[in-house]
Amino acid sequence: MMNLRNEDNATACSLADSQTAKATHEAMNTPLAITHSSTVSATSNAKDTPTPRSTRPPVQLLNRKGDTPKVLTPTIANKLRPLLPVQQRLAKSWRLVYSIDQHGISIHTMLDLCANEKSILLAIKDTRGKVFGAFLNEPIRLSPSFYGQGTCFLWKAFRSSPESRRKDAVKSFKYTGGNEYFILCDPDFVAIGGGRGKFGLWFKSDFLHGYSARCPTFNNEPLCLDPTSPKNADVDAQQEFVVGHLEIWAFNS
Repeated sequence: MMNLRNEDNATACSLADSQTAKATHEAMNTPLAITHSSTVSATSNAKDTPTPRSTRPPVQLLNRKGDTPKVLTPTIANKLRPLLPVQQRLAKSWRLVYSIDQHGISIHTMLDLCANEKSILLAIKDTRGKVFGAFLNEPIRLSPSFYGQGTCFLWKAFRSSPESRRKDAVKSFKYTGGNEYFILCDPDFVAIGGGRGKFGLWFKSDFLHGYSARCPTFNNEPLCLDPTSPKNADVDAQQEFVVGHLEIWAFNS
């Protein structure tokens, strides 16, 4: 585990160590809820409900250096835009707030750089090339309990067909109403969505290992699954991943 930078972080982590276990236990023992909202795809090629095309100019992605590996591409960003809440959907541009390639591997740096943002988009690319993440209505911060609201959602990018040369489709997993386990950040990990003994998206604070599993909050399939692969028919199985690159984006007005 990384050393804490200051006494404030030490105090916050002590509080998290003593109270987070309760929130984690509750989240991991919530029964699976009935889905209240259907999974939405941002491409008309997918079998799920298509999202209307945006008439706004393409999303501008700012602050990423030319030699920084890309997780969120313009194609994925423009597929995600119609799925966002209205305020974020209308943002003229998105700016890179944190990248492990550009800012270094440090959860404290990530927390510091995200602290003043109203909402963020998390994007992860694992070592197998899978791209996935979450929209969060609040920035990631140390907390002894879950926080956030129902506008949060999980998402994954994929190729719309075996012939596609790049990931050109996005599938989202919206809030089901099953519980309110949206965001949890402990000095040891970050978790999004929970219940039924699993988290929807979980990764260690060293930004190395993580996993994704179906959870009642979003009733999501594992985000690091490739839906076009026949061998991944079991969409309830927990899927582990190794983080290759990680980005956090914020929205300009």
